[in-house]
Amino acid sequence: MKHGKNTLRLTALLTAALMLLLTLCGCSRGMIKEDSVHEDLPDIDPEAGIAKDMRAKLYYRLTDEAYLVGVTATITVYAGEREERAMIRTLMEGTPPLSGNISAVIPAGTEIVDVSLEGAILYVTLSAEFFNTNIVDEAVADGSRLMENGLLSRAEYEARVENAREEMYLARRLAAQSIVNTITANRPDVSVQLLFELNGSAARVRRTELGLETFGGGSHDLLEPMEFDDSYVITAPGVVTCLLEHIQNGEYDKAYPLIAELEQGGAQKPDYASFETYMASLAKIKSFSVREQTQSKDSSSILVAVEITLDNSQGVRRYQLTLKSEGSIYKPGYKSLINMLGGDSV
Repeated sequence: MKHGKNTLRLTALLTAALMLLLTLCGCSRGMIKEDSVHEDLPDIDPEAGIAKDMRAKLYYRLTDEAYLVGVTATITVYAGEREERAMIRTLMEGTPPLSGNISAVIPAGTEIVDVSLEGAILYVTLSAEFFNTNIVDEAVADGSRLMENGLLSRAEYEARVENAREEMYLARRLAAQSIVNTITANRPDVSVQLLFELNGSAARVRRTELGLETFGGGSHDLLEPMEFDDSYVITAPGVVTCLLEHIQNGEYDKAYPLIAELEQGGAQKPDYASFETYMASLAKIKSFSVREQTQSKDSSSILVAVEITLDNSQGVRRYQLTLKSEGSIYKPGYKSLINMLGGDSV
């Protein structure tokens, strides 16, 4: 009897195990059926997102000049990034390919802390590196070393430091307006309030920190929301003015980049060494004034009226200087310039 009971118990356990197995097989069949229509998805990178490209007008510095140049370029806007932030980031990354005679102007090391829109004001917060004083520090260090070695007078030292300080403030003004003009050229419905992360918090700065004119002191001197300012943007007459000032001062290395690479007829300007030698042989500019401009119907060239007096006693010369569209600005052709200066352009 005992043996029979054990047999019955064993049979019951085997039956229960078989039922459980059948149940699991049924679930498995359901799971396999479900998996059979499942499509494999690619692995997802949590850092990846959907980026888009857009066209925007970005404002860079005309190299060595106190002006900005608008350059239309394609920029990439990352997933979750404001378009305005992408514009500023692109300005900081350097100039677009094949864009000659322009330079990035935002101080190296500057970072974007925040960009946010409230009403019609876009708040842009930049890091404290915007206010680096490297150019002045270098002028002080180099000037002090030369002065100690008797190679520089006190007056020359102070002049160098002052020039460096003026350049520092000019660069800050251009950098600020570069950001503002870039944003407002593409978003004319907003103004831009620049803030700077100083002492751990975002704050407005005084206009004097950017070398801007002040308005009576106190809170009136704090930087207010800024709008597009076309007085910073180079024009055809502005190019001619810069060019003639450099020639008048004998700064041929700065004048050379402001001359078009090709003439209207396709002739190329000479190499720099030939240009410098020939310019030094011409009559010197005593005075000049740049008048109005007249644009051609196809926008390929501009005529700029110039009145110029040379030191060869020929009186005032009135001339129509031809400027050719090159990149993002208009530049005078070499032959047109030489004719105006009384040289032989043949």
